[in-house]
Amino acid sequence: MSIETKILFRLNNLDDESKLKVLQLVDLILEEKGLPQVRDVLDIEDIKRAVIPYCTKYPIKQIRLFGSYARGGADEDSDIDLIIEFEGKVSLMKVLGLKTRLEADLRKKVDLVEPDNIDADLVIEIAKDAVILYETQ
Repeated sequence: MSIETKILFRLNNLDDESKLKVLQLVDLILEEKGLPQVRDVLDIEDIKRAVIPYCTKYPIKQIRLFGSYARGGADEDSDIDLIIEFEGKVSLMKVLGLKTRLEADLRKKVDLVEPDNIDADLVIEIAKDAVILYETQ
């Protein structure tokens, strides 16, 4: 049995969170060896899986995906655009910390925008395509 087949068999027994950790480890090994990094186009479920764990660590009311990923037009160079609504006031340092963690997990540039900071002309355009990733009940 080839090493690739052995790896695939073992991966089938892991949950999605563990599979993501394996993928991140493989990316680190590629980086250490100076090999080109694989640049993927994520799907909405990949983004959701990365975002959800932070919703219990931060006072988040709602997170919506917008832009090319929400429209289904993302390519490997696309960033991830998120509208994030907090419950109450959150410091800039916390927002930047969340952004940094998401970028590390997703291996993509992430733009975090709070609803109050969206240009009024863009609100309707963004609302057409926005996908709710998380919302408190």
